[in-house]
Amino acid sequence: MTLKIKNSYIQGLLTIMNHAAICCGKSRMRGRFNKPLIARMDENEKHRQEMLVDLADKDENGKAKTEEFEDEEGENKRRYVVTPENLTKFQDQYKEMMNEDFVIDITESNKAEYEQAKDLVLNSTMEFKGGDDALYNVLCEAFEVTE
Repeated sequence: MTLKIKNSYIQGLLTIMNHAAICCGKSRMRGRFNKPLIARMDENEKHRQEMLVDLADKDENGKAKTEEFEDEEGENKRRYVVTPENLTKFQDQYKEMMNEDFVIDITESNKAEYEQAKDLVLNSTMEFKGGDDALYNVLCEAFEVTE
């Protein structure tokens, strides 16, 4: 049995999972279930950064160029300098990566964690509005498919 979730839905799943108030052993099971999800998010972020570095303009030493900018909160930040053509390439590559399935094999050793995660998602008390309700439906369907 496997659970398949698109990379783009992992953060939403973690939000739902962490919204539920649980204690003791159930909290530890949730943590064990979340661990590979968090690792995958970290891996995706690392790949996103690598894609940006690869596609960014380079300086005379071959390093990716960056520029300073002010974000919406007025804080100074740095970003990579990317041509519009390479930005389109990045967006295509990033979209492809986020559309990939993250597959969790459900085995005897993680079945209890999976069952609890499934229960937390299918019986969530969170309020969903806007696009969040579509995300919730996709996640519910992913857990229901594994039944």
